Amino acid sequence: MAESTYERAVRDTAGQLIARRRVTADAVVVAATAATAGRLIVVTAAERRLARAFLDEVGLGDAKLLASEVECDAKSVHECP
Repeated sequence: MAESTYERAVRDTAGQLIARRRVTADAVVVAATAATAGRLIVVTAAERRLARAFLDEVGLGDAKLLASEVECDAKSVHECP
């Protein structure tokens, strides 16, 4: 899978998660309030680019994020160490 294909899949998946409303609006409001006060750190086992795309989509793009990251060679995601 090319990097650009992966990035597109990440954005699409984040949009689908939001569309399915797996995160309640109340949770986003609480997180946004914490972010405004400078206290929001998101820690997740989700892949970093997916988590960042999700946060961007719900308006929390400035949140500090600690997440896992997939590192791949130029050939394929399946050849990741």
